[in-house]
Amino acid sequence: MEIEVGIDGSTRVLQQNDPRELIEQINYYLVQHDPDIILTEYGDSALLPLLSSLAEQYHLPLQLNRDTNARYYTTKSQSYFSYGSIVHRDGVFELAGRWHIDRENSFIVGEADLEGLYDLSRMSQIGVQHQARTSIGSALSSMQISWAYRNNVLVPYKRPIKESFKTLSTLLKSDRGGLHFMPPKGYHEQVAELDFASMYPSLMRNHNISSETIDCVCCADSTHHVPELGYRLCEKHRGFIPETLAPILEKRARYKELKRTAATEDLKKKYDRMQAGLKWILVTCFGYLGFKKSRMGRIEAHEAVNAFAREGLLRAKEIAEAKGFTLIHAIVDCVWLKKKGATRGEYEALALEIQKEVGVKISLEGIYQWILFPTSKMDEDITTATRYVGTYENGEMKVRGLEVRRHDTCKYVKKMQQEMFDVLSSARSIAEIKFRLPDVIAVVKRYIDQLNEGNVSPFELVIRRRISKDPYDYANKSINAVVSQTLAEAGVTLAAGESIEYIITDASGKKDPQKAKPLALYALDDGYDAKKYGEFIFDAAETLLQPFGYTRKELQKSWKEDIMDLPLFRQVS
Repeated sequence: MEIEVGIDGSTRVLQQNDPRELIEQINYYLVQHDPDIILTEYGDSALLPLLSSLAEQYHLPLQLNRDTNARYYTTKSQSYFSYGSIVHRDGVFELAGRWHIDRENSFIVGEADLEGLYDLSRMSQIGVQHQARTSIGSALSSMQISWAYRNNVLVPYKRPIKESFKTLSTLLKSDRGGLHFMPPKGYHEQVAELDFASMYPSLMRNHNISSETIDCVCCADSTHHVPELGYRLCEKHRGFIPETLAPILEKRARYKELKRTAATEDLKKKYDRMQAGLKWILVTCFGYLGFKKSRMGRIEAHEAVNAFAREGLLRAKEIAEAKGFTLIHAIVDCVWLKKKGATRGEYEALALEIQKEVGVKISLEGIYQWILFPTSKMDEDITTATRYVGTYENGEMKVRGLEVRRHDTCKYVKKMQQEMFDVLSSARSIAEIKFRLPDVIAVVKRYIDQLNEGNVSPFELVIRRRISKDPYDYANKSINAVVSQTLAEAGVTLAAGESIEYIITDASGKKDPQKAKPLALYALDDGYDAKKYGEFIFDAAETLLQPFGYTRKELQKSWKEDIMDLPLFRQVS
């Protein structure tokens, strides 16, 4: 057995065939260094339960706890449905007298590191170990309950307010989300992006939106109404939700300012992590208004926020168009605009006018030298709202929703697409992009050639997917089903919502019915399905090349031909 231990920047490898000697070594380091925090990877699900089991089996003490009389706090793993998908959560293994943080079982540590965790724990009043593993929604609920307690407001022990009856016409008006304006497909030049800052929580604060302020009994003659829906908003009392959000909004704004003025890179990173922790509270607060298990939620309040957001985005569009700007794209709290010859100063002045009218801070995120809105994978005649790539005037590239950003894309395909981006990153116009097309296509050819020649490390072809069912609950023979069943037969316990890693060996199943091999059981002699991975390459390449006439179908056709013979600059749009 081998365990890697890091202490104050230095790393040691504990390797023992006898588990008893391993336990003794771990105890030695725990006593010698007496750490306040034990950071692990898979400590909750595997490492600490294994060490605890071995110590019990050999009747040895294991000094993970500082308080040797205390028990470990443990729970079992569970799978559950959340917003249409199944999620798996590992059990917990918490210690007494010191903190155990499992990086693989903590969303907030992954997003905001330890600084963000500490700050969030202080605000939510939830212990650090528990906050590391609990949901952001639980932190928000704790803050709301704390405010209610401090202000002598009774806290409901369960959700008390059911959705009120609505006519069909009212339901059609109210049951709508944020506003989207779909962008025209292809490449565009000199497009500016303006972003509202924390739009939804700001609207909740500004308009006093809370479960108890909607159609309250004290303000029957209120003049403050929700647009489209007509709900009355309280004008006499501040709601507990906006009161809870106000200090979070102020604190995050302060952290962002401290990050902007930080004297060192370390301080800048510190404040960035601290604002990131609070960001997720603000992201969650809107959804929690309509969450069925939220004690402080109410669906009408959720609908009210959406209504104000739609009105705000429409007002932004109208103001911009009145000033001669063209709307290219808009999604919920961001707008992309274009005006020939417009300067940065004009866009900033426009942002100030929109902010004054809507009441929510909006700023110029940047001006793209070029931006691409690729077509949908399902319908080449339309685009999707959240997939784009572009380069700002300062050379920074922004990518959203494309293969290089997806968790289920293998490393090899990500590397190929990133190299394509790198070739285009210095282009300042669509004309310069066209000039670089031969270099872009050369990247694709090189990756296809390496794939065909068998010169790709299988570890760069590993695909990670989440299984939606327990291994033997699948009715078909999909790759997920085959791989999860293979692992189960090898003694690996899996539950719905957990992730599996595998390499595709024969996607068709004609030569190898198993189709793919789990990474843990893969041998180099198993090879890989070059044709299937080639399709992944072509999919990623098509994203950038399709506007110039290079479709996935044509790229696939070139599989047996020389891809460099493809005609250039055809069907340019």
